Amino acid sequence: MAAQSTRVHTVRATATSPDLVKLHMQAVNSLERCKSMLLASEPMYLFAQQDLEAAQQAIAALQALQNVTAH
Repeated sequence: MAAQSTRVHTVRATATSPDLVKLHMQAVNSLERCKSMLLASEPMYLFAQQDLEAAQQAIAALQALQNVTAH
């Protein structure tokens, strides 16, 4: 239990606004790259998938920070 509370405290301390902005921009930029890869004259599906996964990870991190700061 002590390890968990320490982890939550650490996450709260690092959950500053610049981190949120950075994660948001990372998600938006990854989605934009994904779109570009799909709309290219010769679509690059593997790169699009990688960018989509990167956006999903950034969004998941944002959700995790939101859940931690809400409690």
